[in-house]
Amino acid sequence: MKLTRQMAMICGFILVAAGFTGSQTQSKAYKFAEFGPMSQTQVKKKVDGFLLELAKDPASQGYIINYGTPRAITLRRRQITRSIDFLKYDPVRITFVDGPTEKKIRTQFWIVPAGATPPAP
Repeated sequence: MKLTRQMAMICGFILVAAGFTGSQTQSKAYKFAEFGPMSQTQVKKKVDGFLLELAKDPASQGYIINYGTPRAITLRRRQITRSIDFLKYDPVRITFVDGPTEKKIRTQFWIVPAGATPPAP
């Protein structure tokens, strides 16, 4: 009977430890950068850094959320797309999201590891 209780305690400990470890390894999306109005050269530098970070984990996905007027969002997306094309990066790993309308353009770069919940604007 004493052995059964000890086995039950050991099994319980293992289950608790496994649950605790599992919750620690769950991946989360994180914001890599956020910026407002910029020149094409400055945007290219931001995109370059973002793509380097994204390349560290081949299973991750990059999310780019643009906030602003519809026109400003279109222009910013064009700036970013030009930089991605210039750097010859695979655009399949990048997801663009249009955020709600704001007075000034603002962009967020997110890294989303496999299994993580993507960001929402």
